[in-house]
Amino acid sequence: MVVHKLETALRAMAVITMSLLLLLATPISAQSVLDPSCSSYTGSNIPEVCKSNDDTSGDTAQDSGVTDFVVEVIDILLIGIGVIAVFMLIVGAVKYMLSTGDSAKLASARSTIIYALIGIGVAVFARAIVLFVIETI
Repeated sequence: MVVHKLETALRAMAVITMSLLLLLATPISAQSVLDPSCSSYTGSNIPEVCKSNDDTSGDTAQDSGVTDFVVEVIDILLIGIGVIAVFMLIVGAVKYMLSTGDSAKLASARSTIIYALIGIGVAVFARAIVLFVIETI
């Protein structure tokens, strides 16, 4: 009974935390590296930082947008998976502490912890595979 109430409270806190993280996230944009002093360079002595890279012809610009989008989605999913996995590790630890020597409760707690660790491993491995595939395409 106490474990069920504790699990319910922890799940509610996780949902509230994830909701707040999603709602309160602020967009971040990069600042331009082009300094106003770049306009003083002429000819072939223009530093690499001041050179414009406006070549958007061909499929590379569109592919770059798609791959960036895929990487963004994977990163967001991995953050969610990480939060859930840490939450499940905590639930498993609490279940382990509250098992009071009952072998069935101990087995349940161990399996919760093991599956949470496996979930973290699969998520990290999945991201590595996605990044490898994107780099090779």
